Amino acid sequence: MQTGRRFRSTCDTEVIVNGFAEWGEAVVDRLQGMFAFGIWDKQTGSLFLARDRTGMKPLFYAKGPHGIAFASGACVINALGLGSGLDPEAAALYFVFGYVPSP
Repeated sequence: MQTGRRFRSTCDTEVIVNGFAEWGEAVVDRLQGMFAFGIWDKQTGSLFLARDRTGMKPLFYAKGPHGIAFASGACVINALGLGSGLDPEAAALYFVFGYVPSP
């Protein structure tokens, strides 16, 4: 679907940002492949984090004293001193279901 937007690069990030501007959070329904990203919506003052449905691209996040940190690797969260270690209950659920159910 063409929306009339002009792209200045060949970067996939530009596609995601323009898609979010056009369709909001529903942009993830239009994406294929592996992805994990965060978009700060300045107008609403909200952060939108998303990852692909199969979890091929990981997304780790943690709340710290200065806000929220997110990355595609746990080592980044740990390097910021925000990692709290492995949750044994969550690990067990992951090994049973292949994901950690809410909450």
